[in-house]
Amino acid sequence: MRFIHYAIKFFILVFAAITISSVSVPRLYAADGGDSGGLGQIAITMQGILDSVNNLPSYLTLASKFIYSWLTDESDSKSFISENQVAFATLGTLFSQQEQNQDIVQPQLTTDLLGKAPTAIQASTIDFNMNDIIYSTMLGMPPIAPSSGSGPDTTSANNYLKNVAGFGIVHPLPMKTWGGRKEYKETYTTYYKTVMAVESFNGYVLSRLLSENLDPNNSSNKLQNTLIAQASNSTWLAKITSEELGRIFRQLLLFQSQQYVLSAKILEIEKQMLTAQVMTNTLLILNNQMNEAVLISKALNIQLTA
Repeated sequence: MRFIHYAIKFFILVFAAITISSVSVPRLYAADGGDSGGLGQIAITMQGILDSVNNLPSYLTLASKFIYSWLTDESDSKSFISENQVAFATLGTLFSQQEQNQDIVQPQLTTDLLGKAPTAIQASTIDFNMNDIIYSTMLGMPPIAPSSGSGPDTTSANNYLKNVAGFGIVHPLPMKTWGGRKEYKETYTTYYKTVMAVESFNGYVLSRLLSENLDPNNSSNKLQNTLIAQASNSTWLAKITSEELGRIFRQLLLFQSQQYVLSAKILEIEKQMLTAQVMTNTLLILNNQMNEAVLISKALNIQLTA
């Protein structure tokens, strides 16, 4: 309603200006003693005012259209927002459901990967925890419940991070006391520094994902899901049609509300792509172990044996 108040004030000011000008003309003429020069200047001024007054209906029409565009709602079922708000609300809901469904199928995927359920594999037959090699552990969903019975399995999650980042691949620290030729030792030292730098990056990248998912309160994920639900809530989207805003501004609000949902999905995909790149780095390191062995043997000045 503030726009109506502003419009009324504007009309009052215009009317007051016209009234003052009309009353002042006879007085100025009398004070001038009927001098035609002064009267001519007044006539020019009045003509400009009258021209503006003549255009006043056009100004009022434009002002009324502007005010109407901001105050009218779009409750009509055929309006742009009414036709699309359900689609936007459904989109956000589907994203949330897909994430839940993805979590639900993880136990079966893990069973398919190992050939049997992780719980069916006797701990005495292997020398590591099955949770250490399953990705869902890092998301707070270990295939085997931790012995503590509650809370995230932080130990297995850290072990999984080290496995994926390549920390388990041992690289001997280059020593000055090695008896190989200088150039061979320098070559291996360069290789060692490069490999360790890559693995350090792997650990850093995955540690952020680990910290997000192992938060006891799961704060960031809960907040993100809350915002997605709000941006996709059909009731909230329906309110946009009746807010006292302009049509264009409402449409911008509608699309902006969905921007967060799409951005969240893009961010999730980028995290997964980055994780995949980390795994690729690790596999490259693993496949290069033969070359590493050759470099070490030359650096140590020993014969490489099968």
